[in-house]
Amino acid sequence: MAVVASRGASFVPYFLMDEHETAGAHRASGGAAVEAQLSLSVVIPTRNRPQYLARCLSALAQTALPLSDFEVVVVDDGGDCALDAIVAAGDGSMQVRLVRQPWAGPAQARNTGGLQARGHLLAFLDDDDGEPSPRWMEAMLAQHRCWPAAAIGGAINNARTGNLYAEASQALLDYLYDRSNPDRTDATFFASLNLAVPRDAFLAIGGFDTSYRMAAGEDRAFCRRWRASGRRLVAAPDAIVLHGSRLAFRSFIAQHIRYGRGARTFHRQSSAGERPFDSWTFYAGIIAAPFRQGRAHPAPIALLLLLSQVASLAGYVWEVVRARRG
Repeated sequence: MAVVASRGASFVPYFLMDEHETAGAHRASGGAAVEAQLSLSVVIPTRNRPQYLARCLSALAQTALPLSDFEVVVVDDGGDCALDAIVAAGDGSMQVRLVRQPWAGPAQARNTGGLQARGHLLAFLDDDDGEPSPRWMEAMLAQHRCWPAAAIGGAINNARTGNLYAEASQALLDYLYDRSNPDRTDATFFASLNLAVPRDAFLAIGGFDTSYRMAAGEDRAFCRRWRASGRRLVAAPDAIVLHGSRLAFRSFIAQHIRYGRGARTFHRQSSAGERPFDSWTFYAGIIAAPFRQGRAHPAPIALLLLLSQVASLAGYVWEVVRARRG
């Protein structure tokens, strides 16, 4: 892998810039690299998960796309692990750049990667996405050619089918996608762990909202702002990523507490009069999802989904109380 490391990257988030500052930063970032602009830049925020990052990079190296057509921008979000050897591993052909920033959260890390990228299309992965399929990039680019102004959401499949917590997370994501995106050419939500966006439009709307310091809710906020700008979200079902993080009871509950905290931030920013919670049928649908989806162990997965919503509520209340205490 060809590696360029950028130490102590200085970055003012686009979300905090006005339109004149954004245009100036865009020109500054593109000036010297215009001639070398690529078809695709894969942006991966990471923090202290070197083993997951290594697996993700290894899967990307197996792509069917010519290695000269894309680059990978790894953004180290204030981690303590040395990543140089990991991003340098390989046959010397895949272009990988390592950018470092002080800890600011995955939203700003993605913005940093988007600012540094040279590709026409930005494709975001999380560092625990174990195996993007060999045709993942080609599928994203094919859909981009059909819908050049749209953001594109790929398919996310569970890589740990024997893990009930991972199965429950997959059941919940499938339910949310089915409910949010009945028309896959005019969708309303895709998770940021498999999302591609035209770079110019990404910068124009300000990237991800950096007030989300955790991996929770920033993708919902981005999709809402993207659609509010008059742009479209489109599904790419053949752009498949296997999501492979290991989950146990404690990490599963902690994850959903974090989601609840992010949901509080999301709803606080919503328009006046918007309800903070969905109807009871929404939550009943979550519990019923493993049965309707034909999962192998529907009853224990349904119980975990019930617990996930209790944990999310706890996270939501936590944020409410924390805000009131100032």
